Amino acid sequence: MLFRSGAYRHAAGALARARAATSPAQQLAEVGGVHREAARVLDAAIETFFRTSREGPAIEKRIACRQGCSFCCWVNVEVTIIEAIGIAAAIADSPALRASVLATAPKVAGLDPYARIAGKVPCALLSPEGVCNAYADRPRNCRSEEHTSELQSRFGISYA
Repeated sequence: MLFRSGAYRHAAGALARARAATSPAQQLAEVGGVHREAARVLDAAIETFFRTSREGPAIEKRIACRQGCSFCCWVNVEVTIIEAIGIAAAIADSPALRASVLATAPKVAGLDPYARIAGKVPCALLSPEGVCNAYADRPRNCRSEEHTSELQSRFGISYA
């Protein structure tokens, strides 16, 4: 409960600063900071689980996810509004990434998860080399998506 109240205070403070900000860039930076802090806490919790849980090391070995893996970049991933704003803040200075998001959106709109995989439409933030261009700012569902090598071959998705 202490963690939740601390996280709430952090988010509430940042959102209050965003409301009081005089420019959209300041607002975006404040809300993006909430996302970055939440992502840092989630990454630390996952790492702690792998290090301290009796089952952690065995589970970690089975999971094929690593930086450079792009399995979740080919499936629908739900994001919260805070995550969407955080990603928007991260790519705000990249016309190429913004153009990629705008070009990909109509291709994936309305697709169910299986149609998305069958259509082989990757995330707009995935580089041609198979690297996430917003890795540090990726949403919680990308951070916690786990799959095994067996799933990789079953879905037949080719990635780095």
